[in-house]
Amino acid sequence: MFHKISQFLFLPLIMFSISSCDSQSQKTQTSASTQKSEYVPGEVIVSLKPQTRKSQLNIASSIDGADDFQVQAVTTLDYSGRFLKLKLKPAESVDAAISRLQQQNNIEFAQPNYIYHTTAVPNDPQYSRQWGLKNTGQTVTGINVPQDQILAEQNPGISGDDISAEKAWDIITDCSGVTIAVLDSGVKLDHEDIVNNLWSDPSGHNGYDFVDNDNLPNDFFMGHGTHVTTTIAGEGNNGKGSTGVCWKAKVMPVRVLGNDGSGTTATALAGISYAVTNGAKIINMSFGGGAFDPAEYAAVQSATNTLFVVAAGNSSTDNSTTAFYPCNFSLTVANMICVAAVDQDFSLASYSNFSTSTPAVQVAAPGTNIFAGTPSAVTSTNYTSVSETFTSGWTVSSDGGSPNWGYGAAPASLINPTNYNGTSNLYANNLNSYSYKSFSNVFTSYKNILMEFTMKFDLAISDSLEIAVDRSNINLFSTQTPYFWASTLSGAIHGSGAFEHSPDLSAHDAYMDFSSICGQQLNCTVGFKLQTDASAQSYGIQISNMQFVVLNDAYKIISGTSMATPQVTGVAGLVWSYNPTFTVADVKNAILNGGRAAPGLVGKVSTGKVLNAMGALSYLAKPSTPVISVQ
Repeated sequence: MFHKISQFLFLPLIMFSISSCDSQSQKTQTSASTQKSEYVPGEVIVSLKPQTRKSQLNIASSIDGADDFQVQAVTTLDYSGRFLKLKLKPAESVDAAISRLQQQNNIEFAQPNYIYHTTAVPNDPQYSRQWGLKNTGQTVTGINVPQDQILAEQNPGISGDDISAEKAWDIITDCSGVTIAVLDSGVKLDHEDIVNNLWSDPSGHNGYDFVDNDNLPNDFFMGHGTHVTTTIAGEGNNGKGSTGVCWKAKVMPVRVLGNDGSGTTATALAGISYAVTNGAKIINMSFGGGAFDPAEYAAVQSATNTLFVVAAGNSSTDNSTTAFYPCNFSLTVANMICVAAVDQDFSLASYSNFSTSTPAVQVAAPGTNIFAGTPSAVTSTNYTSVSETFTSGWTVSSDGGSPNWGYGAAPASLINPTNYNGTSNLYANNLNSYSYKSFSNVFTSYKNILMEFTMKFDLAISDSLEIAVDRSNINLFSTQTPYFWASTLSGAIHGSGAFEHSPDLSAHDAYMDFSSICGQQLNCTVGFKLQTDASAQSYGIQISNMQFVVLNDAYKIISGTSMATPQVTGVAGLVWSYNPTFTVADVKNAILNGGRAAPGLVGKVSTGKVLNAMGALSYLAKPSTPVISVQ
């Protein structure tokens, strides 16, 4: 049974009519930095050589009152007895004691007892906007990005109503002990706040795109997937943009949703299989729909060693009476958490789904006015237009006869059908017409490439327009040379716009993602092919305002259960990296039981709680022998 994944779980500027490799050596970390000039006065740390016992040291007699090393107490720091802390008598200096101790054959090394300073508050310049991580009662504002939709409800919020991120960061900031997959619309792979936190396979690929079927899961749908990903793992303390719940991570972007915000059973199943096969321990899925999908259910249920974190939905409805999937899978599968959204005073957000009589929705997290990274909207101030002329150098030909379009000198008539207005000059039948151009030294510095244009079209039945692209400088339509079709329009159709749409790109009717083929390539050829048969004639295609565009890094505010879900995913990453021995059940229990009770959620989510990072970390037993690493 196939169904369309039709709900993209965030609140965009224009509301939709639809509701809306794991590191084996990873150890527990604290976010701390060592100041080498700072140490505890009168204390020394000693490491004994293997098979050495404390009683074999020359300090033993000094404990009994001798003056050899002026030691007044010895404390064993670990179970094996290897590490000792020596408390010196007031007359003994740290430097002198270390010098003498290092001369003993049984001592591996001696050092000061250094003082650590937590760096749990990141230096990211937009951190103050992230109320879900630290709520100071601030009024959340945008950064002059037109697409920001700032909801007025409970803005400002209540100080302290947050997920206690800073307390958790005093213990751990690094989630790279587990691989986290994000099944979404892709990610801006070179975004400054995620590029260093991406997972990669042995070939260096960061994930997969099951919409375009290539290994570049770029995000060109209003930045939804990028926003979700940077909420989980926007690089923290890097002095740029915002921060994620995880400062460091291994995030695997898997594109299963197209540029219209929809996916299918097929893309979801392929994405789940890819993520699980490649070692993802946590999968974030901020999408859903109303139909029970048995294939998707089976895929989730069978991935018993993977935790799925999913969104409750944005329809303000009770999932107990109107089921929403995959959220409602959580009623019968143990490896899933379904997440509702709260606003800035921990009230259930007005748009959030919930559950009353059945525990489909289990916990809530901040979802209103969430600030995170996205690709930029295309405006004159925050995108890069790739300099290239479109008014000359095009090859126009056909299989025989005069091509159905001519080439004009003005950009508005790059491909100029004879009178699109329908008054005369229909295009010819039984003719394949071509127009293509090769570009050299244009894309070598860019990873994400869009071709934008405005288009009008009117095609007869069985006629079609195809856009083709190849990473070479060739005769694009030679039967001897392979090329890639970027997209196809086939009749009988008419209208304006084009293959893919995005409100963020409203200044241009259409765009094509050429990243997987032209990105960072020396040469790239782009072409158009109009194929006609003998059945009927029409007026053709008109393309204008063509340009190549590279999206810059940007940040914006979005609201929705899609934004709440990745905060739970991030905390799951912290918990699992803190103790790699935990099971799926352990991590799930830590999140659900470690949450903070919120009176307004009683009867709305099964726990009645809001996500709490520190509560999750402290709910279950800590690792038996934690190791502190210095950053």
